[in-house]
Amino acid sequence: STIAVNLASSRALYLIGADSNTVTGSLITNSAGSAAYLDTGSDYNTVSLSTMLASGTGLYSLYVNGSDSNTVTGSYLQNLNGYAGYITGSDRNAIVQSTLVTNAGGNYSALYFLGADSNTVAGSLISNLSNSGIVFEAGSDYNTVNLSTVFAGGAGLYALFINAADSNTVTDSYLQNPTGYAAYLNTGSDLNSIARSTLASNT
Repeated sequence: STIAVNLASSRALYLIGADSNTVTGSLITNSAGSAAYLDTGSDYNTVSLSTMLASGTGLYSLYVNGSDSNTVTGSYLQNLNGYAGYITGSDRNAIVQSTLVTNAGGNYSALYFLGADSNTVAGSLISNLSNSGIVFEAGSDYNTVNLSTVFAGGAGLYALFINAADSNTVTDSYLQNPTGYAAYLNTGSDLNSIARSTLASNT
């Protein structure tokens, strides 16, 4: 299936208070705004084998807000002008065997967590060659990244950035930023772990 719009104020796929839905083998695209948007109380949904394309500046190919236990698997997410994935106030979600790509500068990371706990990124490629890769921001605790590759390219920026977030785990992964930090743990970030992983930087 193809779900397509061209409106900055709209989303190609929008769920609110909607549970246990499945989208598979689909193209979800918004050439002016966000692509897939799971809003408050949208739980246990699955997006698989799909492509989510957004182009809105500072917007999202995938946005998850106040929604738990959703899964994205085997999918491609791209917004070259904003976030590939943004997860806020949402717990126990999983991104598995997927690719998240942006090339946005500014403050846009490829995958951003805010106040989001116990989420999983597994077997995935996360890339932003103009800024940071994965960011765990304030109150994002007990999240896991494993068997994944994270590329960043922003000067002085981060493949992985953890700020005031605790007990997150990175295992068996590759993190690279040739012009900045492979991993940076900022003030108030406690009990985080990086194991059996490669961190690469040329600076």
